[in-house]
Amino acid sequence: MAQKIYTATLTNGSQNVTIATDVTAYITTGNIMLRSGEGVPYFVSATPTYSAPNTTVVLTGNYAGTSGSATVAFGRDFLTLATTESVPLLYSGDIETGGIFTRAMTVITSVINALIAGTKSFTAISITGGSAALTGASSVTVNSAAAALTVTQTGTGNALVVEDSTSPDSTPFVVDGSGYIISGATTVANVGASTVNPPRLSLYGTSGGNGCDVAQVNSSSSTSVCAELRHAKSLAGAAVSSGTQLGKYSIYGHDGTAYIEAANISTYADAVTGTNDMPGRMVVALTADGASSPTARWEWKNDGTSRPVTDNSISFGDGTHRPTVLYAVSGTINTSDAREKTILDQAVPGLAFINDLVPVTFKWKVGQNIVTKVPDGTEWVEEPVYETQTETVNDVNVVDGVAVITPRQQTKQVPVFDLLPMVDEAGNALLDDKGDQLLYRKRRMQLVERPVWRDEITPRPGARPHWGLIAQQVKAVMDAHGIADFAGWTMDDPANPNSRQGLRYEQFVPALITAVQELSARVAVLETGAVQ
Repeated sequence: MAQKIYTATLTNGSQNVTIATDVTAYITTGNIMLRSGEGVPYFVSATPTYSAPNTTVVLTGNYAGTSGSATVAFGRDFLTLATTESVPLLYSGDIETGGIFTRAMTVITSVINALIAGTKSFTAISITGGSAALTGASSVTVNSAAAALTVTQTGTGNALVVEDSTSPDSTPFVVDGSGYIISGATTVANVGASTVNPPRLSLYGTSGGNGCDVAQVNSSSSTSVCAELRHAKSLAGAAVSSGTQLGKYSIYGHDGTAYIEAANISTYADAVTGTNDMPGRMVVALTADGASSPTARWEWKNDGTSRPVTDNSISFGDGTHRPTVLYAVSGTINTSDAREKTILDQAVPGLAFINDLVPVTFKWKVGQNIVTKVPDGTEWVEEPVYETQTETVNDVNVVDGVAVITPRQQTKQVPVFDLLPMVDEAGNALLDDKGDQLLYRKRRMQLVERPVWRDEITPRPGARPHWGLIAQQVKAVMDAHGIADFAGWTMDDPANPNSRQGLRYEQFVPALITAVQELSARVAVLETGAVQ
């Protein structure tokens, strides 16, 4: 092999080798040293030091040969070869060719044994083309800014497949050639328009089991989403306590500087838990305008009760977003506790006020707004190109204690890729270590004309007669009676005199009671006069 030959002084039982010249440029840590006539390899433990006129080389172990001056050779050990070097050849005239060959065979044998035992560590491995298999426990340990493991798929197959003891496995973990992640199947979940916008993550559970059959995380709103979250404490086998947060789904948006949480949905244990007893509560939190974190707004209790999280804090609908009908078995309950009221006056307008009101029979001009989707032209969008491929999959059925493998054919939609030649900035072709052109795998896209839809609102006239009052007429009566403010009369926007007006009919009940009391007093007077 390539070597440097020197005359050196060696001492039996010593690690130090003395050479009467400066050889620090040629000998380094890990080099192998052989003495002519002995054939026993020794290894350099550290960079040699030169102090004129001698260089001192320190070995990893004590020299066990004959003391005195001798011819020695230093060369690269097989284990310290760079990744671009091959095992050195044995040249005619090498010192102790047999010793070097013995060392080489020892090294090769130790590497093979380490591979068999699964204990060999590699600085770098590159596998190009064909296939490779590792049997036994393997690990990748890297301390680098670069990726620990890179898989480049330039063909049409998957980039990574992890199988259990069954091979081929019909429920593997897969990273396909496009970077889509699949667990429990071999293809991305096909739900809705997923062939156009396939989910980046497809998780398959046991069909008909207790798990979530398909879970998708996708930016497309046209695909179904199913998720299963389990609290870490539950996975450890410990019971959760009341109030423990079991799961949380958060939605973020970017404000130009950082991602800010806009909303979240959380689930909690809603009471004391026990065997086969897991009461749940769901809370929706929203971030208010001008805020940077969500506030819990609405919750659903374990018995189905729907309520605001904070008492007396939010409205159900507003002046421009009104429900059509609210069904209830009994009426609403209005708080009327004296401890929560400031009494302004004992007097409430009565008969005179009621007599000035004008009840009417009416129909709504718009009884309900009907919302429908209507075409609104088309747009050209860029979408991936797919093709249909047929593959053979194995169905496994356990019959009489044995696994029966039944192959069947199935088709799947797979993305189409184009292989483009790679060049440097100067336009020169980039080649691999075999001299072949490097190719870039680019997903083929196409422009597709898709319809655009918009919401069309069609007002439907009211059909049934109603009895009621007119808010403007009520306001006129209030003004006539000197009533500056009364919560029975409302405006959608008090700052806008032209905004829509409304009435709280329950607020008129006290005035009706006062009117009845006044009439009752008059009847009593009349009855007293009749008796006299």
